[in-house]
This record gives sequence, C-alpha cells and structure tokens, in this order.
Amino acid sequence: MGLNQNKKITIILIITIFFSATLTTAQTEEKTKEKINYKSIIDQGINLQLQPTDLQTWFESQPKIKFASLIQNSLTIKFIDDSYTVLLDITSQIGNQNKKITTEKQINQQQKLTGKTAVILNPSEDRYGYRYCKKIIQSLERMQYDILYKANDEVNLNFIENNLSAEVVYMNTHAGYWDTDGDGTSDTVIIATAEPWTNETETTYEFEYNNQMILKGILGDTELITFTPHLIDHYYQNNTFSNTMIYMATCEASYDDSMAKVFLNNGAETYIGWDGMTVSWLNRISSIRAFKLFNLGFTSEQVCKIIRYGGFYNRLFRSKLTFFGNGDLKLK
Repeated sequence: MGLNQNKKITIILIITIFFSATLTTAQTEEKTKEKINYKSIIDQGINLQLQPTDLQTWFESQPKIKFASLIQNSLTIKFIDDSYTVLLDITSQIGNQNKKITTEKQINQQQKLTGKTAVILNPSEDRYGYRYCKKIIQSLERMQYDILYKANDEVNLNFIENNLSAEVVYMNTHAGYWDTDGDGTSDTVIIATAEPWTNETETTYEFEYNNQMILKGILGDTELITFTPHLIDHYYQNNTFSNTMIYMATCEASYDDSMAKVFLNNGAETYIGWDGMTVSWLNRISSIRAFKLFNLGFTSEQVCKIIRYGGFYNRLFRSKLTFFGNGDLKLK
C-alpha cells in the first residue's frame, strides 16, 4: 500500500507541475498578447522633440518595444507582439507636425485614358500644393499623353492595387525603409499612400497585412498605409508595366533596388527616384525640370545626370536622382 501511495503522490506531483507549467505558459502568452497602445507610445516619443539618434535610444528603452532601427531618415519600430511601425521622414517632423498648405484642385481629370497614358499621383496635395503637378501635366500633354490625376485621399490602397498600368506613373509622396530584423540595414523600401491606418485596417486588408504587402507608416501625427514591394509584385504580374516609366518623387525611393526591381520584373522600362533624403521643394522643382527635359527628348539616364542632386541641400544629403533599368528610355 505504501508503494501505491508513493506512485499516487508522484503522479499528482507530475500533474501539478504540468498544469503549473501550462498556466505559466498561458500567462506568458497572455502577457505577450496584452493590448499595446501603439499610438500613445509613438506620440510620446515624437512629442519629446529629440534628434533622430536620441529618439531611437528612447524607443529602445520602452518595455513594449523589441527594437528601434534608424536608417538615414526612417525609424523602424518593432513591438513585442511582432507588429511593425515605421516613422517616415522623421527629421522634417521635429517641430513641424501640423504644417499644412490648403489648396484648391484645379486640374482637369480624365477618368478614361486612351492612347499614351500617364498617372500623376499627389497624395500630399493638401500639404505641398498642386501647381507643380500642373506643370508636369502640361509637359506630358505636349507629348500627347492622356492624364489621370489623383490627389489626397483618392490615392488609397485600392487605387494603387488597380490603376498603375500606364506608360508613365509619377508619385510624389513619402517613403522610407523597413528593417525587419533590427540589424540597422534596410530590407525594403516602403512608400506611403494617402489612406489613414485605422483600427480596422488589419481586418479590412487582412490578405495584404498577413502577406506583408502593407505596413503602418507614421508622418508627424498622421498614421498612413504604406505599401511594400510585395504588393506591387502580387497585383501587377505578367508584364503589366510594359514600356512604363515609374517616377517615385520621394525621399529614398531608390535607396536600394528593392522597390525598383518588382516594377522592372513586371515589365517597367525605367524606375527613377532619389537615393537619399530630399528637400520637398527641391523635389518638386526637380520634377518639373525632369519632365521639361523629357519633353525635349532627353533619355532617363540623361535626365538623372543633368538634375543629379537637384540643389544645394540635396547635395549636403548626398542624395541624387537615380534610375534603375533602361537608361535610354524616352517619353517622346
């Protein structure tokens, strides 16, 4: 009987230890799944008005954050639930979160395109205006292009997924880098739409979110949906971009070839963008110059060589207008 009692006690101990371990694991998982107030943490950091390196250090000290990785002007933040947020263009955000320019849209839009087509996207029209886009459109119209112009919240994820098939795609927005593992190097370029990131985004765009096609990007006090190369590669297959020129007028869109190659692999001829930070007004002036040069018959390589830094401040950033793909492409 004593032996049997010992066996019973051993079994009870094993069961107790098992349930204790199970409970501990469940508690750990529950703690990991604890609701994180992402916005509060991000806002708290931005409102400190720290320089980029100090801001990175502050985020890394937060218990709900696994790592913060600063690459030039983008800061990737990975939370303990393995979700990501990227702060875009953080230098311009310091002390400047609410600066906006109110404008009135005065560009005629053709919804149905025929012949040579160009899609001009201006997600930040309310911030940067529309007049420079009007000058770009005038250059393209002289070359007999039909134009589709979209601005502000019209440049949403649904539009990006379905309407980039044209001979020219121009987009002036914000871009950055996504560092997935915290090693301080970019894994891919991401580009911002004008569509806000909300509490419903992950369920509304469940397929895109689960397949890393979209990511939360933050610009000042605004949370935006950004897209990764995976989105372009999925929605634009089988040479969709036949003979297309993609012009991403954003900071760092050509920092590496991660975004460029998905366009090129699906038929685009040339991908143009800045390989570092750019001052917004220099970016706009350079865009106007670029399309005037295209109108005169210059190739994509020649345009990039002529514009080069675009101005003094971009030279300080060592940021040049760069192309991938066919440097001999002409728009005329």
